[in-house]
Amino acid sequence: MQDITISLKLDAGKLTGTQTSPGRGGGEPVTVDIANAKIEGDVVSFDIAQAAGRGGRGGGDPAAAPATPPPPTYIKFTGKLSADGKTITGTRTPPGRGGAEPVSTPWVATKK
Repeated sequence: MQDITISLKLDAGKLTGTQTSPGRGGGEPVTVDIANAKIEGDVVSFDIAQAAGRGGRGGGDPAAAPATPPPPTYIKFTGKLSADGKTITGTRTPPGRGGAEPVSTPWVATKK
């Protein structure tokens, strides 16, 4: 399992943030903005764009790539903030592969 850093900021009722994950093959870390972020009571939700062509299977001829890449898909995160504000526990739901139903997996974030 790899460590991924999600930085969240709540300012004047607006939740924003980024996700930073390790680069492939030891490359530079990749940072993306979160989207559709909100907090309602102790429930946090946001989406993270997953670039088309990512998701574990590499390859393909770069010359055969379409001139206009397809739009990104989104991984949806929802979670409940602990009473002390130091942990979010919830589910992560990527889009289903090949038209399959999405499968949610648990995730936990701790404040550093």
